[in-house]
Parts: sequence; C-alpha cells; structure tokens
Amino acid sequence: DELNAINTNDILSITVLKDASATAIYGSRGANGVILATTRQGSGEQGVTRVDASASFSLAEMERLLPLANTSQYQQIRNLEYLADNYQNADAINSIPYPDWETAGAGTDWQDLANRTALTGNYQFSVSSSTKKANFYAGLGYLHQEGVIEYTDYKRLNAKVNASYQLYKNLKIGVNTPNCIHLSTSSGSLTVASSVNA
Repeated sequence: DELNAINTNDILSITVLKDASATAIYGSRGANGVILATTRQGSGEQGVTRVDASASFSLAEMERLLPLANTSQYQQIRNLEYLADNYQNADAINSIPYPDWETAGAGTDWQDLANRTALTGNYQFSVSSSTKKANFYAGLGYLHQEGVIEYTDYKRLNAKVNASYQLYKNLKIGVNTPNCIHLSTSSGSLTVASSVNA
C-alpha cells in the first residue's frame, strides 16, 4: 500500500542502493536493497514561483472475452451428451433434457454485462517556489481509475507539502507532509495514509 500512496508527479529522483555498505544503515530490512525516492522541494530557481497542472486520460478494455456457448448451444451440447450416455436406449431421442433447444435463443451474455470499457483520469496540480533561505512545494493529485469489470473502481487523492527554511547557518527547519486517501469501490474500503516529518 505504501507504493500506492506515492504520487509520481511528486518524485524528483529514484536511487537504488544495492551494495552492503550503502544499505547497512537500514539493518536487516535493507538486505535485499533499498529504493530511495526523493520528492520535490521547490522550484529550483530563486525568486521564481512555478505552477504546474496536468490532466491525462486513458481507456482500458478486455483484450478478448472467453468463447462461451450461448443458451441454445449449451442445451444442444447437453442433449448430445445425454444421447452419448444413453446410446443403447432406442427411445433416448424422445427424452432429451432440452427438446426445444433450437428455439432457446442466445440468452444472456454475462461476460458482456460484467465487462466495460474503463476510463482512467489523472489530474495533477502543484506550486513551488524558492528563495535564498526557503524552499516550498505543494502538490495535489487525484486519480480515478475504473476497472474493466463493473463496480471495480479505484480512487486516490494525494496532497503533499514540503517546505524548509534556513534559520541560521547551521540550523534548518522544515516540514514534509505526504497524505494520501485511497478508496476502492470493489472492496468498499477507505484507507488514509498520513505522515508528518519535521
């Protein structure tokens, strides 16, 4: 769940630590390597306020549906199966389970009812600024991803503030508040992930 809480637009760089000396400070949890994600902290240019906004959309659908028999075909198969099991009975043709199989029609295509073309919308907005002593970054992101199966949606709301101020030559204060709210329609669950580093 922690990876789902990261808004990719807030990431500045990703570093992979693989060797033992680099991961030693993480103890046994760093035995298989450590991935460090550095988030944005300011515009990078002193005296410049930068505003970024983006929106992206995509569609998803099942590549192919399973080739299943419709109602008439299923009844025909069951009739043939019955005749094969009762081949020694001369009267079996008169007692097949579905005598009206030819007029049964197609029935309901449950795969078609359960699947859909799913839309995903991803919206991002951020403001960043820098001065000689201060850095500020605030980002807001919203993701709404429909599932290709009906009633399986995923929604995520991210809000992040990263600010720092150089009080004295050797003293710098700051706040880093990544917040994330997950909402999954399929399970009906709501998860709030929040942490504050000061």
